[in-house]
Amino acid sequence: MHRGFVSVYFILIILAIIGVGILTFSPQLKEKLKIGTDVKNEIIPNILINYVPNFDKLSLNDLPHFIDYRQIHKYNNHLLIVGYNKIVEYDPDSQKIIRQNNTNVLDCINDSALVGTSLYISCYERQDLPQNSSLTYSVLYKIDLPNSSIVKTYFSEIPPLPNPFDIRKDLENNPHVYDGRKINLSLASQGFILWMSSWDGVMQMDITTDYIKTYAKQDIYKNQCFPEAIFNDNDTITLTASIGAYCKGNISIFNNKNKQWEEIPVDQDKYIKEHGLYSVINKPIVKFPTFISISPKVNEKYYLLASDGVYSLASGEFPVKVFDGKISDELSLRSYSDVNMQSYLSQDKRYIIFMRAVGRGPSLKVPLISSILDVYLVDLQKLALTNLMEAKEFNTQTTSKIEEIRDKMINSYTEEKNGILFFKDHSNNKTLVSIDLSRAKLSIGY
Repeated sequence: MHRGFVSVYFILIILAIIGVGILTFSPQLKEKLKIGTDVKNEIIPNILINYVPNFDKLSLNDLPHFIDYRQIHKYNNHLLIVGYNKIVEYDPDSQKIIRQNNTNVLDCINDSALVGTSLYISCYERQDLPQNSSLTYSVLYKIDLPNSSIVKTYFSEIPPLPNPFDIRKDLENNPHVYDGRKINLSLASQGFILWMSSWDGVMQMDITTDYIKTYAKQDIYKNQCFPEAIFNDNDTITLTASIGAYCKGNISIFNNKNKQWEEIPVDQDKYIKEHGLYSVINKPIVKFPTFISISPKVNEKYYLLASDGVYSLASGEFPVKVFDGKISDELSLRSYSDVNMQSYLSQDKRYIIFMRAVGRGPSLKVPLISSILDVYLVDLQKLALTNLMEAKEFNTQTTSKIEEIRDKMINSYTEEKNGILFFKDHSNNKTLVSIDLSRAKLSIGY
């Protein structure tokens, strides 16, 4: 009996050792143990669509244009162009837009990486904090491009904050507050590996298993730097650091032989420039026009003032250029998020006025008056775009008149009579600006 008991005892020990070995050395099993907290298998359809969304309540954010350019991926003989809050699939041969992100479903895009037919997207979310503050964090989405659907969501469960929590003290003095929070999630791909950097370190994910290996900040930097962005630089995984009070900027590269991060003693800005790490941002191979303003509907279409002319937009379609036109250099260089331009339609629906009253400083290339008021007239019959502020009579001597009416123009109302559009002061009904539509002439003053 004693001998049999000992044999059974040793068998149990051997089985326990085998079990521990499986848990230790099987990435697949470890991945399954983690998948409940790190990965959600959920289908969110209609992420990429073949038309501009929200046609009846159209905004500039819904249109296929960019505040900036972050990545351009080659996919299915097309280009996937990714910028802040925007994805556009573009056919360079036909020069046509194929799909764009549905802003009703996905409107928080920060960074991207393409692996096969899957596009990984990091997305900003916001966590409300005490003292009317908030802290951003990132969620990762996997988009199945052929089906235009999100199929997996990562990091949607964020760690709890200390309780009590003081944002003014804890974020500054307790670096561990950031642990587990994927803040500023940057992406790069290398074969079937997805690399991700955030303020709490770097992650290396095998997309075939979703198994993640993590490298903490102290494994990467000797000082108090935070990872800023990660790149696949000619098959070398390269990490830049966020420059701040405790970090002058560092470059780290991943050594595939010893699986360790190595800091390079070089000037970070110089290295970035020499290796073209931000080349897509600085010189995108495709550049889209910027849409500046949207007209009222005209025969079930919108007309869009753009940096290179005038476009039309019908329901279920993408914008189509109607004719070329030139707007001021200062206005064309602004992103659509910086422009607040109103539009007006004449009674006969032939003319559209695009106008904004602003307070920016003078420019060497345009009259001083144009630095305060932008007004464009579109003639849909002649297919012409006129900058009404380029007339010779608008010069430095009329600046004082514009200063007087600029703030009133924001809340003015319009009247049209005998082909003249009047902008009037709400307080006294006096005319601020009048536009002779057929003559394309603007007059200022009471």
